[in-house]
Amino acid sequence: MRPLSLKGHDRPLTRVRLNRDGDLLFSASKGKAICVWYLDNGERIGTYEGHNGAIWDIDVTWDSQSLISAGADSHVKVWDVEHGVCKTDIDMQTVARSIALSYSGNLAAVTTIKFANSPPSLRVMDLREASHEGSGTRYLAHNTINSQSDTCIFSNLDNVIVIGCADGSLHQYDLRQPGDAVNFANPHNFNITDLQLSNDQGFLISSSADKTAQLHNARNLEQLKKYRSGRPVNSAAISPIRDHIVLGGGEEARSVTQTAASSADCADQQRHSTNLTNLYSGTPDKMTSPVTP
Repeated sequence: MRPLSLKGHDRPLTRVRLNRDGDLLFSASKGKAICVWYLDNGERIGTYEGHNGAIWDIDVTWDSQSLISAGADSHVKVWDVEHGVCKTDIDMQTVARSIALSYSGNLAAVTTIKFANSPPSLRVMDLREASHEGSGTRYLAHNTINSQSDTCIFSNLDNVIVIGCADGSLHQYDLRQPGDAVNFANPHNFNITDLQLSNDQGFLISSSADKTAQLHNARNLEQLKKYRSGRPVNSAAISPIRDHIVLGGGEEARSVTQTAASSADCADQQRHSTNLTNLYSGTPDKMTSPVTP
């Protein structure tokens, strides 16, 4: 594996994604632009500009035709990957905190934060609908959740969505059974920071600020294994070719003195100049692990 150090953002990274072919890397940050790179040589191809605030999450369709982004400016945007133009602009009326595309790329799941009189929610939309332009969006599902969710994922093709919440709980929704969550688990003590699937979609891994990551059965959220770390885990990925998982995380320098830590832990903190925010496993021969700038 040849490591690449890419510099294209001036604010901390929030999400990285690989396309299905494993040749393009998309990166988002607390800045206002998304970058796309060639993964083979690290060349930056271009940017997607149009948000007016931090970009919290992104995802790309299986055919690399469309990119979707969730922003702190209360907008979800669908981009043409090749030409860099915004095809659809959806006004969510509140901050969109995380986003995920279904296997087909036709459905998008979005989690939103509490804002004014609007509680945190999970919303699912069909991107083929022509009514999304502006604020007249019609949702396939619109579920209120008790705790804010910073991560969501489709776990069974186009049917099942799993969200990770700030109280450490996992909620599984089945679009074939509208209404409340069909499965529930409480594997963590603090905020769930990331959810990722194995290559065969049989396993789900969750990472948390409680310094652990946990492996689950993706169908019923059964806990299979717990992995412990000495630092908050910001992201976790499952290797597509080996029986390995990769954890990444850490704390900002200003947070180190505010937490209980041994001298050995403090020494270990010096190995990185900043905390790692996101990992993503891609095609069987590629894996990337960016860190915040």
